[in-house]
Amino acid sequence: MICNGILSNGSHCTSVDLIDAHIVPRGFARDVMDGSKHNMLITPERISTTQHGIFDRHILCADCDRRLGDLDNYALRVLRRVPKEAVRTSTRDGECFTLDNVDGDKFTKFALSLLWRASISARPEFRSISLGPYDDAAGKVIFGAESLSNLPSFELIVALVKGPLGQEPEFARRFYSKPHRFRLADRNGWKFVLRGLQFFAKLDRQPFPNSLKPAVINANDRLFGVVVNLSETSEHDAMLEMVQAELLRKRPTSPG
Repeated sequence: MICNGILSNGSHCTSVDLIDAHIVPRGFARDVMDGSKHNMLITPERISTTQHGIFDRHILCADCDRRLGDLDNYALRVLRRVPKEAVRTSTRDGECFTLDNVDGDKFTKFALSLLWRASISARPEFRSISLGPYDDAAGKVIFGAESLSNLPSFELIVALVKGPLGQEPEFARRFYSKPHRFRLADRNGWKFVLRGLQFFAKLDRQPFPNSLKPAVINANDRLFGVVVNLSETSEHDAMLEMVQAELLRKRPTSPG
């Protein structure tokens, strides 16, 4: 196995000394644990325990993983600011939030790096995730060989997930989800929840419409988006279905 990383000159890394590279960075899993002994991994097939999430030992060497770690650490610092620093305002159309002093391109590149890691992984949990013809271009952007502006098909929008009354901001950091396909404003992309934010990562040649432009994180200096109720998200529905499936599996069978 050879590392999938890309060097600053655009050439591919040739290291064969690969490590356990996490798809969702370990820092996010540590926040979810919050003193617990372990996290719960919920899938349609089973519910099990996991320490720091899912990793793949066949995708990155230590040096390349460390380079992406700079994006991971930045995104984690930003997301940790959200519960205390995000300003929430009510509008005629609903509730919005704003977090100032953010390097929008760096935050957007983090989201792209998470998708890229999932797309190159052979782990069964991520087999449905593929960046297709954007795979190489995404790699060059996240490793710094190309500018994010050279990949205009990728645009990021986020929403703040509002938990049950009385459990904010504590609730916001207690789970994350793997990416799944979505369509927003008739554009294709990927959606996932991470530390209380819902990420809408568009990967489509059509730009977001002008009505959504103020919320695009690329080249922005803030996070801005709507506030959504967890109970109204597809992630909430999926979690309920998985838990119900587990309860059915554990239901004792009647003697024949």
